[in-house]
Amino acid sequence: DRLSADDRRPVPVHADLCPSNILVREDAITVIDFASSTDGSRCWDLTHLAMHLRLAGRRFRFGERLTGRIVRALINGFDPSLDESMPAFRVAMITHAACYLVDRAEKGRYAPGRLGDARFRRDVAHLAATSCARSGDAH
Repeated sequence: DRLSADDRRPVPVHADLCPSNILVREDAITVIDFASSTDGSRCWDLTHLAMHLRLAGRRFRFGERLTGRIVRALINGFDPSLDESMPAFRVAMITHAACYLVDRAEKGRYAPGRLGDARFRRDVAHLAATSCARSGDAH
């Protein structure tokens, strides 16, 4: 699979779209904190938010099935032409997963010893399964 021309064309991106930067009211959704905004892939913000939703789903034990449905609804609501199996989507997800792991390691989340090692292995396994799986494989 190759990146399409649309996937290579830079578009404005928030670059830090995560649940804490989204305000939801009954009648509106507002995105805040544009300090990191730049140009990038049309999949960038969506994959960043999808990764955080999958992590929250694991943390709160929503289950992969429900979390997968929420992520697919997000994708369809954002742009129905996008799909988790698209190369640009997968590259962005893998990049976000790697950045997430590095950030946590730098903040001392993975302390040396059995507990830190186990957390790291668990997070790597989860992010690899959800970031690298083609649409339909992990459901």
